[in-house]
Amino acid sequence: MMMTANSEVLRALELHVIKPNSTKSTEIGGGCVNGAYKYETSDGPVFVKINQNPAVDPLTMFVGEAASLQHILAATTSYGASFAPKPLFHGPLSKGAFLATSYIPLTAPTKRHQVELARRLATMHASDPPPECVGLGFGFPVPTMLGTTHQDNTWELDWVSFYRRRFKAMIDKVLCNYRQDFELQRLGDAVCAKMPEFFAGCDEIKPSLIHGDLWSGNWGVNSETDLPVIFDPACCYAHNELELSIMRMFGGFSSDFFDEYHKHFPKQPGFERRQELYQAYHYLNHMFLFGTGYRSSSMSLLRSLAQSLSS
Repeated sequence: MMMTANSEVLRALELHVIKPNSTKSTEIGGGCVNGAYKYETSDGPVFVKINQNPAVDPLTMFVGEAASLQHILAATTSYGASFAPKPLFHGPLSKGAFLATSYIPLTAPTKRHQVELARRLATMHASDPPPECVGLGFGFPVPTMLGTTHQDNTWELDWVSFYRRRFKAMIDKVLCNYRQDFELQRLGDAVCAKMPEFFAGCDEIKPSLIHGDLWSGNWGVNSETDLPVIFDPACCYAHNELELSIMRMFGGFSSDFFDEYHKHFPKQPGFERRQELYQAYHYLNHMFLFGTGYRSSSMSLLRSLAQSLSS
């Protein structure tokens, strides 16, 4: 981390009446997007994420993440122990932006923790939206970032309209990078045109608060409480099934998790096909961010989805 950023974060801590015990920070393991640091303060350790890449729009990223954490904590107050870090403050730097949250020491999960994660996630999905979001439908008060991909969370009263808009936006982002991929455009248009077919026979979809990017690297176990916690969210009030799609893509979640989760949310008709629809969004995002190594998986799903549609 550049010294300028460190001094700016230290000043921000002091402005929020959190006295740092040292002028130094400890770099800890983070993701591929942000720098991650631990600051020792008079109020205990504070976790700080810093992004200095202006192309990413880091302030928008951290505003969305802070709001996501606030909604998760508000939806899970009955747990007794925090299900996510508490956002403290965020703001711009002379270059980039930062987010400060409570620090949670992590340890590796076991089978028991997978089951508890399923229970807690199902409870969060079943929670009512806060008063300011009641009646707005599907969306979120602010934009969020999936990795570094901007997500428009403008509210829609029905889920199909919201997801079709989000899916089409992802197709368009990928096509901006691969303008000659006419097969991708054709299949994407076909899936969007008949999006309602994927929800035939499904019970009424109610807005559920989802984490939005819950792969295996975005959860762990609080070593002090021995309870699961989730972090790095990109929240949205959405179809709860969307949450499961990325969890099934890259491993890290056992049958113990899914068996327990589906006790609370039984699979609806068309579940597996909708998982393909939701996974396509994530694979397309990976193609947009990381390149054509994800094209094969994206196209395989799009072909399967298009072939399942009525002529």
